[in-house]
Amino acid sequence: MSDRGPLSRRVASALLIVQIVYLGLLGLAFSFVGADTAGIDHTHPDTAGRHLQLAGILATMLVMTGGVLLLGREKARARVPRTGRLALLGVLCLGELAVAGGFLHAITRESFGPDTVIGLLGIAAATLIALVCAGEFRTGRPSAAAAGQG
Repeated sequence: MSDRGPLSRRVASALLIVQIVYLGLLGLAFSFVGADTAGIDHTHPDTAGRHLQLAGILATMLVMTGGVLLLGREKARARVPRTGRLALLGVLCLGELAVAGGFLHAITRESFGPDTVIGLLGIAAATLIALVCAGEFRTGRPSAAAAGQG
């Protein structure tokens, strides 16, 4: 039986890069194009809410970037202790399951159209990433590069 781990990790890493770009573009679009409804109820815009949203986006992108490094680069995997690697990939796994759930929720509330196809692709990508991250818990052994160095 061949080891499909490195290939699936590289595919998951590539999908994470696509998600980071997608999230970055959406974050930019909503920060510049978002409707300014603060004047309806308040006299001042809600800057604290925007800062909190930006912090959430940046934290998400940081975890995803860590996932790209840990899944896509053996040197990074070898340098990070197993506990740290599993902690980051566990958070990433839960986040990807939330992304898949969000896409599922969105497509079940709309009529069939192009957004449905994008949603299905998003569900497939997020589920694959979550499965690869969960596979790190299942293996219970260090990566081949780390085993060769010790």
